[in-house]
Amino acid sequence: MINLFIIKKMKIIFSGRQFKGENMKCPICNNKSNFKFQSELKKEIYQCNDIKCRHLFVENYDKYLGICGTADRGEDLSIEKLKKDRQHRIDTYNVRNKNMFRKMWKKLNLKEDAKILDFGSGDGNLMFSLKQAYPKANVTCIEPHEIFNELLLEVADYIVESVNDLNEKFDLIVLNEVIEHLNFPNSDLQSLNRVLKEGSAAIYIATPLGETHISSNKTGAYNTDSHLHFFTRKSLNMSLEKAGFTPLDVDDINYPIYSTYLDTTIKEKLKYKLKNFILVKLLKINQRSCVLPSGHISGLAYKK
Repeated sequence: MINLFIIKKMKIIFSGRQFKGENMKCPICNNKSNFKFQSELKKEIYQCNDIKCRHLFVENYDKYLGICGTADRGEDLSIEKLKKDRQHRIDTYNVRNKNMFRKMWKKLNLKEDAKILDFGSGDGNLMFSLKQAYPKANVTCIEPHEIFNELLLEVADYIVESVNDLNEKFDLIVLNEVIEHLNFPNSDLQSLNRVLKEGSAAIYIATPLGETHISSNKTGAYNTDSHLHFFTRKSLNMSLEKAGFTPLDVDDINYPIYSTYLDTTIKEKLKYKLKNFILVKLLKINQRSCVLPSGHISGLAYKK
């Protein structure tokens, strides 16, 4: 009797969730999506039913919760705290980021004074590294929060609030852990396509995946409150294609970038080149060259 009651109760709960999600549309391909699971942050996660997409997203992805989420939650955004946090990121990732940009410059054959657009710049720690590697680079930062302007003025030639404020085109556009915060990734990518030069110019994207090597829901992508989207490799490439870009070109440009786990594990024990060599071998053996140990994907995409 008790077992029957529990089963009936579970059916009601399950059917309620199915009903709740049955009208949800995937923000990438607009196909039907259903409830998938509840994250540790108690967010309802939905997944696209289309096998060609399988995008994951929060229920309220269309609300203004993403890129402005930090400010809206009342966190300490004093200039002193912002400077301290930025310095920590620079100390931690400066070498990694400079190597990343050197690889991009070589792959894209960029000039020393190339025009760079950093979309969602935040405190500017990434552009700090770029400017150290290429001081003559012309950097434009898109950042809607004016509170970061004092920090961005140290690295940016221009600061604007949106793509609509731009009247020029760029050699390289950078979206470093930004696309997962955007309310409407497809339309933002379309806007960025408009300001990217033709030819060898590229857009660089890095984002935590909503999938891992073992298809677990435990990937860290779900542990940040302002993440609205949890891309699969398929859904990211679909979003890029809809915006007029090629699929993500993932090669050794990203091997040392998102190797946080291995970097922490073997830090102080191996030199940079050896760490990079190990990562390349591990990823090739695993045939997952676009998914790195920390569950991120990163690479370059080009105009079609």
